[in-house]
Amino acid sequence: MEVIDARGLRCPMPLLRARRFLSTAAPGAYLQIWATDLGAPADFKAYCLQTGHEFIGVEREPTSPEFFKITLAKSS
Repeated sequence: MEVIDARGLRCPMPLLRARRFLSTAAPGAYLQIWATDLGAPADFKAYCLQTGHEFIGVEREPTSPEFFKITLAKSS
């Protein structure tokens, strides 16, 4: 699984970095984005709905509620 550390970045940067990876990844590849932008989970859900990629889920770090681990899978 590829990890993109986008902590500290605001929209649209986490999404742009993910899109760059997904454009060259093999179908079914997993991607985890680490983000601190509070809007990132909703942004990635909407992105997956538009592009057909699979939104796997979001984990919040218990020690830092503004730190999200967002997992996606590239569509076939």
